[in-house]
Amino acid sequence: MPGADRIGGVILAGGKGARMNYHDKALMPLGGSTLIEHVIALASPQTNELVISVNRRPERYLSLGLPLIADDTAAFAGPLVGICSSLNWLRKNRPDGQYSHLACFAADVPCFPPNFVSTLATRLEETGAEVALCQCDAQSQPLFSLWSVDTLPVLTRAIADGLYGPKLVLPRLHSITVDVPKSHAADFYNVNTEADLLKVSELLQFV
Repeated sequence: MPGADRIGGVILAGGKGARMNYHDKALMPLGGSTLIEHVIALASPQTNELVISVNRRPERYLSLGLPLIADDTAAFAGPLVGICSSLNWLRKNRPDGQYSHLACFAADVPCFPPNFVSTLATRLEETGAEVALCQCDAQSQPLFSLWSVDTLPVLTRAIADGLYGPKLVLPRLHSITVDVPKSHAADFYNVNTEADLLKVSELLQFV
């Protein structure tokens, strides 16, 4: 099983935030912090290194002290581009073989199980699959996933073919879906609107 020392991580914050009046959703306040800072706190122990996939106003993320990765191609086209761009960045900027996998986290989901990456890694080793995606309460969570670095050529080709969502590339890969139970009522709660932000604040008992 790949340990955390061989797993890099990307926080996907590359969207436009259209449903939040084009605010930077990841930087919205939550419990005296920001959404993305909650993600960083939960993701850091599960990976050896984190990067942030961001396409607009990257200067607003500099204070977080993490590498910022813009989409290589087709900016704002979808999260698969952010995943592929982050894999490319790791390949070019880190020693060959340092990382075997890339774990993905959504910047607008501030709460998720603290062991989901190791759960996915175990299932990848057991099955020999190339990518594992979370499922919780029978609902797929494709942005919470673990990708072998060897999938990079397939992802690059898929994007060239106009496929921009993680689910769309799965037929080209050996993929598995892994049931991950909630550790908290707020796990996998996606913040798309002001009402969602209030709801997750309530779930996390910040209000």
